[in-house]
Amino acid sequence: NEPLSTKLRAQDTIFITTHYLDSPRIPITASRRSAGELPFEIIIDENSLMGARKNLDTTKSIFVKVRVSESGDTREQKSDTSMKSMPFLISEKNRVELSLP
Repeated sequence: NEPLSTKLRAQDTIFITTHYLDSPRIPITASRRSAGELPFEIIIDENSLMGARKNLDTTKSIFVKVRVSESGDTREQKSDTSMKSMPFLISEKNRVELSLP
């Protein structure tokens, strides 16, 4: 399986979202970056939460979804490449650091 970076073009858009395992359709956080910015780090903490949330629920498992889009459309397209992380619990620090190579 070749690394993601070999398939990317600089103009591709990368969407990174986090989701609770028990409500996978609604993102907790969302960020949008350009493939040309790789490598980059994303920090998920109370400052990056969407909606009315004030903190991350440390009792629930979350996963990270990374979607690479040629079109840059916020809606998922058939040509997009998506992958999801394994589910994990948030540490007591209420912060997740994600590095994309």
